[in-house]
Amino acid sequence: MFFKLQSLALIFLGFNAYASPLAEPNEVHISERGAGLNSFLNLLLSYLPAIDTSVTDATGIITDFDNLLGALTGAQETYNELGRSCTEWTVIFARGTAEPGNVGVLVGPPLFDALDDKFGSSAITIQGVNDYSASVQGYLAGGDSNGSAEM
Repeated sequence: MFFKLQSLALIFLGFNAYASPLAEPNEVHISERGAGLNSFLNLLLSYLPAIDTSVTDATGIITDFDNLLGALTGAQETYNELGRSCTEWTVIFARGTAEPGNVGVLVGPPLFDALDDKFGSSAITIQGVNDYSASVQGYLAGGDSNGSAEM
């Protein structure tokens, strides 16, 4: 049954791709970021056991994994740059649920690297949201009032 659904999905995607108009060529050069990190994550995930627990209970596992990933990649998890001299751009960033620091590991640091590449590090101030639990409970409640006030 799964094989049939997978085959149907591939056929559907193929027809959609065939029917889609081609994009106009442009001058923007897009480079693949984090290819080494993505390869590492794929390898690591292939060895992890299935997590058979509730989302709330799995939060500690997710946080531990993010901490390990941050340590292995050297990702900076906390940015508190407000208060330094003015820059052209200011980014206020709230980490994802259960991520460490105030900007996390998975989205924040790669985004900041891309912004630095585009605008230069001297043009950007990055501030993570402090006093924000980034918890599953806050997510399920539709947000975190402390995090909202801090942001």
